[in-house]
Amino acid sequence: MKRKISVVIGIFSLSLTLWQALLQAQPISIRLGHVGFPGSLFAITADEYAKRVNTSLQGKVEVKVFHSSQLGSDE
Repeated sequence: MKRKISVVIGIFSLSLTLWQALLQAQPISIRLGHVGFPGSLFAITADEYAKRVNTSLQGKVEVKVFHSSQLGSDE
């Protein structure tokens, strides 16, 4: 249950960050890290999200995905 709440809060804060950046018209880069290995459900979902954001907001926002805890662990 705590993990679901953390995910919802993370997505909400990411949305706020994107909205603020779009209002300021400054290009931003978002690093999205997860614990899954390449080909896992985590990776597939994160890669699809990044692809859609990068396509929709081309030039304004760039999402970079890091798998296998490359940015740190869940803890």
